[in-house]
Amino acid sequence: MIWDSEHNVMGNGTELGGDPASSQGVIAVAHGSDPSLYYLFLNDDVSSGDNVFSYALVDMKLNNGLGDVVLKDRKIYSRSTEKVAAQGVENTNVLTHELGSNSYRLYPVNDQGINAAEYISQGSDYFSNSSSNGYLKYAAGGDKVAQAYNSGGAFIDFLRRDSVENWEEALLDVNFGGTVYGIEFSPSSNLLYATINDGLNSLLLQIPVDDDYTIEEIENPDSVTVAELNFEAGALQTGPNGQIYIAANNSPEVYTIGSPDQRFSPENGENLAATLQPFNLAGRTSRLGLPNFVQNLSTPNQEPSINVIAGCTSDPIILQGVGKTNFDQFSWTITPEGSSSSAYTSNNQNDTLDIELDPGVYEASLRITNECGYDELLVENFELFPSPDVSNVVTPRTFCGSTLTLGEDIVDEPGHSYLWSTGDTTQTIDVTETGNYTVTITSENGCISTAEIFAGSSI
Repeated sequence: MIWDSEHNVMGNGTELGGDPASSQGVIAVAHGSDPSLYYLFLNDDVSSGDNVFSYALVDMKLNNGLGDVVLKDRKIYSRSTEKVAAQGVENTNVLTHELGSNSYRLYPVNDQGINAAEYISQGSDYFSNSSSNGYLKYAAGGDKVAQAYNSGGAFIDFLRRDSVENWEEALLDVNFGGTVYGIEFSPSSNLLYATINDGLNSLLLQIPVDDDYTIEEIENPDSVTVAELNFEAGALQTGPNGQIYIAANNSPEVYTIGSPDQRFSPENGENLAATLQPFNLAGRTSRLGLPNFVQNLSTPNQEPSINVIAGCTSDPIILQGVGKTNFDQFSWTITPEGSSSSAYTSNNQNDTLDIELDPGVYEASLRITNECGYDELLVENFELFPSPDVSNVVTPRTFCGSTLTLGEDIVDEPGHSYLWSTGDTTQTIDVTETGNYTVTITSENGCISTAEIFAGSSI
């Protein structure tokens, strides 16, 4: 079913084909020569048994500009997976995958309409229904393809076109717990993102797929950055504004990845998770899916912006900047409030600070310049709250009798709460057995510090 801009069902807009239960049920592609004509490419749900890939045609000149469907439920082929992606502008390539083989079908769409399929028979065989679930994505430019492949585990089927127009293939092992669903490339196409979920817990993966990387390096699971999420994540989709959105199932919000082209090393998954920003849906509820858009090389109009993610003295400070062009230069300065001396400077567009700063209010200033004379200064103030002080905690400790008290050397402050590995919630505990004991201390501002103490025998 399709609705017009006034939220009414479009004329002839029912029984189009496809199925809302499929992972990527529909994508709209403009006709190459008439901007008022749009093809809708539709997928059946594989569990229906039909697996038909079909199209409909919408003419926006009709019904006073609200549009009518002039063709619908036109079968292209059967035994398709639930996935469809597209890239390009006037000449758009629509990509699907057969169910029961390793063949992609690429349909060029231009001023001649939908052209005959070109076949790419590389990558994994898609035989089972489970291999059909999840998303298929083109990188902008069309030289990289990735799709979820949940057959015998969690994998990503990856193709890359080389300098002589041959396709290289890789099967990325992402068995971190759960199934792969969302897939998306960063704007530069140098990073690949994926979501994994098991119905309750979810992970966001960042995988480097730079052109300089060999296929063997791309397939190395040690290069994957894994961020733990506190919501059930679904689809990933680059919006018209250039942001990557993440669906959050049964949530009043979706999330955006703050700087999708910023690479986080594998040990810094928590820093990647910290860049996610909620986007309120104004009373609506997110599901697992997101609208499917054509990937292209056009750069959306963007305004310079600054974003600082900071909270506690023990946590890294994340700096994010957005310029006006691809050749802008960036200069960061962090200055304590009331001081004329900077505490930190950087010339990176995005940066992560792992330095010790005292609690207090700071000014982050970002100067953006380029060789065409553009010069703008952006400023954002932020406050750092003190993390609980565990610097005086002594370990190991030794039993001098049958009981040993732990925690007296923790600096206690009003509002602190405690949670020991024993389940106790007091500042100090008395223990009678040797072993490792951990205490997590939370301040009234939500800052957390952890200390581990080994209690050993005197013998």
